[in-house]
Amino acid sequence: MEDTQSATREARRLFFERKLRGEESIFSTQERQVKDVDENRNFIALLNLIADPAVVVDEEGFFVILNEAFESYTGLKNEQLIGTSFLDLEIVHPKSKALLLENLKKRCIGLHVEPYEVSFINHKTGETGYFEVNAKKIIHKERVADLVIFRDITQRKKNEAQLKKYAEELELLVTKKAAEIIESEAKLRGVFESSPDAIFVLDTKGTIMECNQAALKMLGFSSKKSLIGKNSLSYTKEEQSERIIDALQGQLSVGDVVRDIDYTFLRQDGKRINCELTASNVRDTSGKHIATVVVAKDVTERRQLEIELRSSEERFRAISTFASDAIVLLDATETIIYWNPVAEKIFGYTKEEVLGRKLGSLIVPAKHNHNSSELSDKVLMPNEVSGKSFGTIATKKDGTEFPIEVTISTFNIQSASFMLNIIRDVSERKKMEEKLKQERDMLESITRNIGAGLTIIDKNYRVVWANSLLKQIPGFAEGKLCYATYEKRQSPCPDCGVTKIFKFNIDFDTHEWFYTDLCGRRHYYQLIVTPIRDKSGTVIAALELSVDITDKKELENKIKEYSRKLEHLVKKRTKQLHQTQAKLVQAERLAAIGELAGMVGHDLRNPLTSIKGAVYILKRKYGNILGTEAKEIFSIIDKSIEHSNKIINDLADYSRTIKLERSDITPRLLLINALSMIEVPQHIQVIDKTEDTPIIKVDVEKISRVFMNIIKNAIEAMPHGGTLTVISQKQKNKVEIAFKDTGIGMTRETINRLWTPLFTTKAKGMGFGLAICKRIVEAHEGKIIVESEVDKGSTFILTLPIEPEPFETTEEQWIIADYLSQTIS
Repeated sequence: MEDTQSATREARRLFFERKLRGEESIFSTQERQVKDVDENRNFIALLNLIADPAVVVDEEGFFVILNEAFESYTGLKNEQLIGTSFLDLEIVHPKSKALLLENLKKRCIGLHVEPYEVSFINHKTGETGYFEVNAKKIIHKERVADLVIFRDITQRKKNEAQLKKYAEELELLVTKKAAEIIESEAKLRGVFESSPDAIFVLDTKGTIMECNQAALKMLGFSSKKSLIGKNSLSYTKEEQSERIIDALQGQLSVGDVVRDIDYTFLRQDGKRINCELTASNVRDTSGKHIATVVVAKDVTERRQLEIELRSSEERFRAISTFASDAIVLLDATETIIYWNPVAEKIFGYTKEEVLGRKLGSLIVPAKHNHNSSELSDKVLMPNEVSGKSFGTIATKKDGTEFPIEVTISTFNIQSASFMLNIIRDVSERKKMEEKLKQERDMLESITRNIGAGLTIIDKNYRVVWANSLLKQIPGFAEGKLCYATYEKRQSPCPDCGVTKIFKFNIDFDTHEWFYTDLCGRRHYYQLIVTPIRDKSGTVIAALELSVDITDKKELENKIKEYSRKLEHLVKKRTKQLHQTQAKLVQAERLAAIGELAGMVGHDLRNPLTSIKGAVYILKRKYGNILGTEAKEIFSIIDKSIEHSNKIINDLADYSRTIKLERSDITPRLLLINALSMIEVPQHIQVIDKTEDTPIIKVDVEKISRVFMNIIKNAIEAMPHGGTLTVISQKQKNKVEIAFKDTGIGMTRETINRLWTPLFTTKAKGMGFGLAICKRIVEAHEGKIIVESEVDKGSTFILTLPIEPEPFETTEEQWIIADYLSQTIS
């Protein structure tokens, strides 16, 4: 630069010397040289104002001029490149060289070339950078040349690649979630159709809307067409209809689930089916009851079983109490543990006299000791004599002997052997033996085929007996403690029905119980416990019936979960609706203000225009004869008209819907653009700490207006001078730009009202400036905040997204799109 200035000064000196000597031709040449040097220097200065790398090459591709940004990126100095060809640069990829040369030739012959991409190697990092080339044919020093500007699009290329990757990952995730939803719906449908219990979906009037296969089978229909659309009460007894309706309506009004309602269905063929109903309300997003799901479990067999069990128990008691045979129960040591009234009558011993004594020594006469030994031997070999009869001679308490036949039945409880002895006269033996066998076979058959578990538990919580279904459970064994067998506990369960039977002497208890298997699945059972009493009414054991209700519970739990999710979704959508309504109200208010602003602006601009025109005519006609005071008055009128017009424009801008025209720009270029339109006083220092990255997509004109407003406010806040520092930094997918001044600051009250229209601390103005700035920033999906302290300055912080939402372009479209997305989803 110094060499250029020296050459200019020397050229000017020779020019004036030859001018004095009258050398006119030399004068013209020197004048042109000076002019050329000045123009070249100004062109270089202008080129250096461009933030992107820029060069001028001649028709053959040799460098003529390059700016400082090009030197900084390539690491090559001006003197190294001037006069050399860009084809010799090693930092340019071969394909890019060919493309540059091809398009240079096109432009030099006048062809239009659209912007295109090339790649360079950054000398600082060694990484490949990508640039968008914009070039224009120019005339430099009377020769055709090419002005080329390289716009750095490296980050954009990276963002595009990352965005493509994210899009692919999102597509995979959406596909996976859709498959999961479809699978979940299929599983739910499978549970619904395969449920062994009948399931009905009723509308609010009791009409059947849907049912599963079990429901069709229960009512005797072959297809859903025959059942759907019918009133559910048409399949019940008339005397039950009113009672069922009252029960369901009354209980469902208190809660959404009602369980264990006794109900009798009438099949198509007239057969009655006893059921237990569970009903659940289904509500829409507003909480309105729209349907009822009814699960009907067929308990006909269970009710019959309960009747038969009670009948069997009563028969056993009747047999043991009123039988014509003596019934004696012995343990493995031949000790009597049960002695029925008939035994008392036959042998003359009361129950209290014989319990705990040996049967053989009690009833076998001394002269028949061999028989006693035979009886003892048979007791010790129960497996060989069980179910068989043998005869012997017995003696009564008074010594009377009489012939008896003994039928022995053996069984094991808690690994201990027991023997039931039926003792009768020979004449009656076969008849009673056959009857007892029939009864026992019937009980065994019932407990084996009922599809439920049966357990006899003594007062010590030991499992005395269980049917074949329960014996299939891994680890189950008779003789174990029930709570240790099922619950792996050290003490009885908190809600134990057996405890209630023995301690509180109740006649019936029912509750639910579950256990978790080795695979982690919970199995639910309904336990029904009743006492087993002797003839005196003493509870000697508890009979526990366990019904598997796992499928029913799982369905109920799923319905509860769906209800919980539905309730959560309703709350979420309600909140979103309130937010959307608030935005719509704001949009309507702004539209009303806009309409008012248009009318006010139209009515005020006409007189203002007339006043301005009149002032102009007066100044033009009488300007030469006006005094200083009159000129000042006209100046005041002009300024007042401009100020009034600005108020009208601000009001219209604030109420007008903001429409964005986005383009790519950097934070630094935004600041440069704003400062170029503001006259910064000499006593104010602006420190630029903004960066050339990232590239953001904004409405440059509107964001520049925000920058200008904040900068002007900062200048006004520093009347005696100060510093305004502007800093930009990237924060994830956003950019943050801070304007920090050293001015007078603001009070908390002022900060709270700062963004309110018509609020201002200035002598002039209507207070629309910052309110409009806030709307512009929010229309860009950003936010603006202020931090301030009196006498210590203020900091305005703008946060803008690097990439805006794809669909969002205006305030109105954002509100409508947000409302539609919430409503549809």
